[in-house]
Amino acid sequence: MSDDNEVDENFKKDINEWERINNLIKQYEINLKTLRQEKKTIQDVAIKYMVDNEIDNCNMGDGKIMCKQSVSKVSRTTKSSFPEYMKMYFVEEEHMDENIANMRVQRIVKYLFDDAEKKQNGYLLSRTRKRNIEN
Repeated sequence: MSDDNEVDENFKKDINEWERINNLIKQYEINLKTLRQEKKTIQDVAIKYMVDNEIDNCNMGDGKIMCKQSVSKVSRTTKSSFPEYMKMYFVEEEHMDENIANMRVQRIVKYLFDDAEKKQNGYLLSRTRKRNIEN
């Protein structure tokens, strides 16, 4: 095995490099957040203009910028909405008594959401900073 001082020095170098990269990433994330906010502001103005003037696309030199309204389905499987949808199904489709449907739904929700298997993921490093507490 390597000399303990060598391992400690290599470890220190690795940790210092990790922190340097972590700080760079944080700075890039701040810059990206600013750019995304600027893009969103311009995008909102462009969308309003295109919708108001019934413009579907804007030709660019290498393609188009298209303005389309997105449509998505409402999920019925969130923990908050699932019980009501399941109860409606049992009562309306299976012609089940409402009290029995409620009990069945409670068992299903407990099984699916509360008793869900927990999975351990890999390890991560995180950085904390000392707080300057002034009294």
